[in-house]
Amino acid sequence: MEIWDSLLSQLSQEWGQNTVKRWLAPLKLLRFDAANIYLEAEDAFQMHWIKEHLQKRLRETPLRNANGRKMELHFSLPTPAKSPEESALLSKQSEHQSIHQESTFAHFLPSSANAHLLDLLQNIETASFNPIYLYGPASSGKTHLLEATAALLRSKGKRVYYQRTEEFTERVIQAMRTGQMRALRTTLRSCDALILDDIDALARKFATQEEFFHTFNTLHMHRHPLLFASRLSPSKLEEVEARLISRFEWGITLEVHPVAPAALLEQKARLWNLSLHSDLIPWLIQTFPTSSVVALTALALRGKGTSLDPSSAASLVQDLIEKEQGNAWNEEKIMRAVAERFGIPLKDLLHKSKAREIVLPRQVAIYLFREKLKQPLQQIGRYFGKDHSTVLSSIAKVKEQLAASEDLSSWLNATFGRLGSATSAGDMLTP
Repeated sequence: MEIWDSLLSQLSQEWGQNTVKRWLAPLKLLRFDAANIYLEAEDAFQMHWIKEHLQKRLRETPLRNANGRKMELHFSLPTPAKSPEESALLSKQSEHQSIHQESTFAHFLPSSANAHLLDLLQNIETASFNPIYLYGPASSGKTHLLEATAALLRSKGKRVYYQRTEEFTERVIQAMRTGQMRALRTTLRSCDALILDDIDALARKFATQEEFFHTFNTLHMHRHPLLFASRLSPSKLEEVEARLISRFEWGITLEVHPVAPAALLEQKARLWNLSLHSDLIPWLIQTFPTSSVVALTALALRGKGTSLDPSSAASLVQDLIEKEQGNAWNEEKIMRAVAERFGIPLKDLLHKSKAREIVLPRQVAIYLFREKLKQPLQQIGRYFGKDHSTVLSSIAKVKEQLAASEDLSSWLNATFGRLGSATSAGDMLTP
């Protein structure tokens, strides 16, 4: 490769031919693309020398291609042969990782904006993009897609490492404490695909980030599929190292949009062969704005095949109704729900930024403080640091958005239930 050969020639002039011949010429060029060069060292001594000398040199003077784009060099050691114990560890993980039996592509109910995801993930082994990074609000189907992908790959005999990131972190910590890091690293770096859910849980877990970074590099170098999901886009991740965020953006980042809650409940009812009265699904959405699927699951277990209407359902899930009422909305819960929906840090909702990606979520939060909490305009203004006219303007603009955006309207109705009429023209003038 010309860029690599040119670098060796330049370093021969700087460091001497003998140094380059001894430490750099033996490196094996594995592959390269527009932004990366992957090289394999002969042994740990050569790898140590590279870290001490070459990588320091590249930090000071980055390698760039003919277009001026920065090139990243990745170094690895030959993969060692696995012991029977290490091979068994991967098999055990694969066997015991739980995947819900309904989490298949056939049972996934995509929104119109998600239709392309199914084809991409069903062909992930040959996809042009790696990694694939999915983000979106809770209940948008991210976990379903990850589980379906893992199940499909395992059906083909692939060794898939699939976990929630919190469990992944716990496993790394446990391996460190028990001296099993070598076995865990072999497990991770020899799998055919790595799939992690809730990747934003890496925040502040810097030891785990370090292990994940090297695992990512190894699997990406060997073109093994990498699939991640989060409620936040890569650029919105907090307290995650920049080098990891950069790698998440190497492939493709796709937003997963939630489907209408009624359509989701209807599909679940068909899968579970439930006989439902026509009024039950609207009742579930209104009564359980944040947990209607959980309530339907309880009805499927407790209803025993009976025809369910709102009255009979209420008696069966009275405990869930009381729990839902105990989880009444307040300022903090609304702020968190809005931040999660729009994929922005919670603190940004109180910033004075005029960027659209911040302004609209802030306006939605103001709208909900008025509609859901029935707060006076002056109180809302004090909370957000806005004057009376700005609060009124925010509410009016959200109403315009609701008329124009079915997606926003569906999310508000699904999450917060049917909102009142506190934003009528006359009522909005009441402080």
